[in-house]
Amino acid sequence: MRKTNPIIAVMIRELRRIASDRNIFTIVLIAPLFYAFFYGTIYIEKREALLPVIVVDYDRSEFTRELVKEFDAHQTILITGYAPDLTEAERMLLQGEVNGVLFIPEGLTASYKAGKSAGIKLYLNTVRFLVSNDLLMAFNDVLIHKALQNRISVFRAKGFSYNQAFDAAEPIRENIVQLSNPGGNYGDFIIPGLIILIIHQTMLIGLAESIAREREDRTVRDLIARGGGSVLHALMGKFSVFFSFFFIYSLFFYVVNFSVLSIPIAGSFLLLLFITIAFLPSVVFMAVFISSFFKRKIYALQALAFSTYPFFFLTGYSWPLSGLPEFLKIAGNVFPITPMLDAFIKVTRLGAGLETIAGNLIHLTLLSMVYGGLAYFRLRRLNQKEA
Repeated sequence: MRKTNPIIAVMIRELRRIASDRNIFTIVLIAPLFYAFFYGTIYIEKREALLPVIVVDYDRSEFTRELVKEFDAHQTILITGYAPDLTEAERMLLQGEVNGVLFIPEGLTASYKAGKSAGIKLYLNTVRFLVSNDLLMAFNDVLIHKALQNRISVFRAKGFSYNQAFDAAEPIRENIVQLSNPGGNYGDFIIPGLIILIIHQTMLIGLAESIAREREDRTVRDLIARGGGSVLHALMGKFSVFFSFFFIYSLFFYVVNFSVLSIPIAGSFLLLLFITIAFLPSVVFMAVFISSFFKRKIYALQALAFSTYPFFFLTGYSWPLSGLPEFLKIAGNVFPITPMLDAFIKVTRLGAGLETIAGNLIHLTLLSMVYGGLAYFRLRRLNQKEA
């Protein structure tokens, strides 16, 4: 009778344990898909639109009514009506009924027609800074366009052609090219990072639960015995199962989620798979090493479930690395998600090539080697302790 390959034997054992353990089964097989689509659909609209704004118009002229219509025509702004006074408008803003208050002072039309400086006020609820920032940019767009049209009219009255008036009214023009986020929306920025975080965390917690259960049930010796008495075979058997699952998940997310959520991949898809192949082993070995210090599954779950935000913050994705203290930058480089997210964003958003992310790949490879060695010696130590 042909003897089963020890790595395959460990893989079969691991699959049976996953199937028989409700917690691990949920984390490994259900949570990645659920969270990827759940968080993705939250940001499916990608950017704010039709944000309610109330108007307080003390000038009450035809000019201000036309100005309000121009604001309302912007895709971000929804003029919901007029408030009788500023006190009522501020109440609506504080209670969350509107996101902004447009205040037009008396005499605005007269100042505008006389060529004098005329100002309006915009009150914003900055608790939600993304909303307030989008509203501010929208109002600025309308006002800049209005000011440009006014300058063009002045030059046209002096006998300039339209093109001459346009050039004279705006002699210096910006030409902004958005390379990494052409749509300029929050969804295209946050969703790719969330996908990688979901892969990282569900893999980390799932494998940590598996190793912690081995300690809880005192089956580390059985695990290694199933690997033919080799710690390396036992480690590679666990690795093969989790690597296979999460590589398939990654491929699914890159193809299906990115397509459903209309997130373009600027770079090479094959290079994206290549960095994923470099990333997953480092997470597996890190998870084995870290979880080997937990004697019960519940302890591993409690500790690692709260690691999500710290990991994400340390990557520099939600806040620039340049703004972090030096010791936090160093701490972030200890975890595989930091070089992975950097390389992932460079490939998917900037279309970077292999030469650009070579440093990230070396970083991930070194982490795999270090954590692989630590995981090996920890399993060997646990095997000896159970003897």
